[in-house]
Amino acid sequence: MFPQHPFLAPRILSGLLFLLGWPLAVQGVEFRVDTQIFLGDGDLPVSENTTLFSEEDAFDSIAGGTEITVFTAAEDCFVLLDLNRKLKTRITTDQLLQYTALLKEKASKSKDPLLKFCAQPKFDVRREDNGKNWQFYNQVLHYQILTHTAKDEAVAEQYRRFCDWYARLNAMLRPQALLPFPRLVVNERIAREAAIPKTVRLQISPQRRTENQPFEIRSVHALVEELSPAEERLVEQFREHLATFEEVPVTEYRAKGQAL
Repeated sequence: MFPQHPFLAPRILSGLLFLLGWPLAVQGVEFRVDTQIFLGDGDLPVSENTTLFSEEDAFDSIAGGTEITVFTAAEDCFVLLDLNRKLKTRITTDQLLQYTALLKEKASKSKDPLLKFCAQPKFDVRREDNGKNWQFYNQVLHYQILTHTAKDEAVAEQYRRFCDWYARLNAMLRPQALLPFPRLVVNERIAREAAIPKTVRLQISPQRRTENQPFEIRSVHALVEELSPAEERLVEQFREHLATFEEVPVTEYRAKGQAL
């Protein structure tokens, strides 16, 4: 059993994973990203997830979970699939933009140093090891990122597009999650080099939201630039669920889930 922490809900964990997304439509490719999340220098992961990318869609699942988070670029929306209840709900990118704009406005007026920084993030950016090791430093929040370059530039483009929107989704669904704006700044800067992360270390100085203790989380990412036949069949199964599951409003979807 892992200690409870306001940043450690499963979707929050996976929302801390990625550093990519893309503002324009890109040609879809097939690849997979496996991610493990660790607290500080711990050896045992507190969360593991797999994201399958096929055409212009992404299918994200947490190990042991029964929900699939699907990003459909053609429709500019997320669809949450509940495999047990055979239900789905839809959240559009317009809704995410409107909601996070309100969060930003509120945070910018906050006296909380972490919230105020997240509303208007500014980093001292440094690069080492031939540009592969990135430091995004602020006394409130610090990212250390080891990157590499994908063989196919479209992989980095599609990965970043998904993860930019995922950061916004996380902020909507998990009130205790970090605001997405520091992540978006980091994403944009790294995307200039068509880089993707191998490891990400996030450090937050002692804050009220971290129970006045320093907080550190580390993610390790494995990129596989193809899908296996079994994974391709799994994608097709998820597409069938998209077509056949009953669609309900977000409030009803979440209320039914909490009631179980």
